[in-house]
Amino acid sequence: MTCKILMPTSLSKHYSLNISCQLICLTGIFAVVILGRMNKVQAQIQDDRTRWCLLLDYYGGLLSRQQHEALKHYVEDDLSLSEIGDLLKISRQGVHDLIRRATRRLSSYENRLGLVMRDQEMYDTLCHASKALKEGECDVVERDLQVLGNIIGLGPLK
Repeated sequence: MTCKILMPTSLSKHYSLNISCQLICLTGIFAVVILGRMNKVQAQIQDDRTRWCLLLDYYGGLLSRQQHEALKHYVEDDLSLSEIGDLLKISRQGVHDLIRRATRRLSSYENRLGLVMRDQEMYDTLCHASKALKEGECDVVERDLQVLGNIIGLGPLK
């Protein structure tokens, strides 16, 4: 039995997985396990990219021009370090250092200010309140509105 494994190019740029395009399987379960692991890796990459894109949207203006540009090319345009180095006319190691410093600064801003986390909490609370409203659970909606009032700093609502 022959199983084909398709690996997106974005996955191969971030992880050096040496899996051939065709794999001879003894059982179908073996292929499912490999594909399941690849999907987890791919999901983790997507989660990291989403996180850095969000942090870049919120705090990108606080980075230097070069840091912002390097990180933007890396997470939004999915360019390699060499490609970014060619664009910015710096070495691959210079790009790596820029991205490392930029991600540290963005993480530091989020740890101190917590804007992304606050907005996510508000979104989650609004979704919960909307669902409760559709189900006619007025007490849950009222509690969620109180939580939103606390998140945005209004305190208890009357």
